[in-house]
Amino acid sequence: MSAWVAVGVAVVLAIITAYYAWEARLSRRIASRQLDTLLRPFVTVSLLLRHNHMIYLRVANDGHSSASDVRFAVDQHIPTMGTNTPFTELPLFANGSACIPSGAQYFFVLGGAPVILGDDAAFPEKFGVTVTFDWRGRAISESTVVDVGSYKGSQASPRTEPEAIEDLTDELKKRMPT
Repeated sequence: MSAWVAVGVAVVLAIITAYYAWEARLSRRIASRQLDTLLRPFVTVSLLLRHNHMIYLRVANDGHSSASDVRFAVDQHIPTMGTNTPFTELPLFANGSACIPSGAQYFFVLGGAPVILGDDAAFPEKFGVTVTFDWRGRAISESTVVDVGSYKGSQASPRTEPEAIEDLTDELKKRMPT
């Protein structure tokens, strides 16, 4: 009878060991995914309403690694202010970028808030941008809907100290005799 008990205990221990090995493998996969999420690039596309009542499209890498071979696809024609060049033909959107480092930001003037957000605005209420890039040999594709209409009735972001200082400097330059 003791041999059967020993076999039973060995089988139970083998099952428990296999279960813990499986759990450890699963935990390692989860930790690896979490680490990738913390380290990977996040190329974001969003709107920025500034104190000067201008609306900018902000493209940034808000992640912690560089994004390589970055490509953009915009789902419709987006007008740009002060230029006859369609938005999708601007160099970053037409040609992409070989690399967008972590922390890099690009700003594109879309136009004045009344023109973009007005009730009779010809600007689209929303548009989609798909960003595709390489990271660690993997192709990553992220789609963003830029919801212009949700900015209606919102206030501009407050000026930052450097912007206020720049405005004061410009005003002083205007008033100083040359």
